[in-house]
Amino acid sequence: MSDPGKDDPFQVGDKVRVKALAHLVGTVTEVRGTHPRATRILYRVRVPMDPEPLWLEVRADEVEKA
Repeated sequence: MSDPGKDDPFQVGDKVRVKALAHLVGTVTEVRGTHPRATRILYRVRVPMDPEPLWLEVRADEVEKA
């Protein structure tokens, strides 16, 4: 059995860009593993905004390196 975090493309602290909203750049705050109904990795991303940050939960295929 492989280590679940070993093959993740992004790790906590990595800067990522949300593909659908190309102007949003945030930081990965949590790697949530695979969704129960799918075999995708989910990331919790914090996008700094004013007055409060935007928190997103996105699939691995929806983000790219910033």
